Amino acid sequence: MDVDYTHYGWCAFKLSYNESGNIAMPREVGEKSSSFPNKEARSLCWDARDKFWECTDAGGTTESCAELRKMYEDSCPSTWVKHFDRKKNYLEFKEKMKVGYDPIEENKK
Repeated sequence: MDVDYTHYGWCAFKLSYNESGNIAMPREVGEKSSSFPNKEARSLCWDARDKFWECTDAGGTTESCAELRKMYEDSCPSTWVKHFDRKKNYLEFKEKMKVGYDPIEENKK
């Protein structure tokens, strides 16, 4: 695993790379799990999340979007993936409710 120190003015950030060449999250290289990803790592995470969601929103299946899902999970801390997935499910549920979706009636079927 390669380690690089990137300097931004007076502040230095330690960037670690995993086997596939992606920036590794701190949890992957044994640093404190409470470390917050830097701006570049956050941006990579959000981009991977958005690409995966675009695939699923366009009607992609679990299999057809599997590579994007893996990139999403590799780019983001697991707690973020869990949070983003829950938020997306909630927003989709909320949209269904706006047009008259009744989950109780759905369960009776």
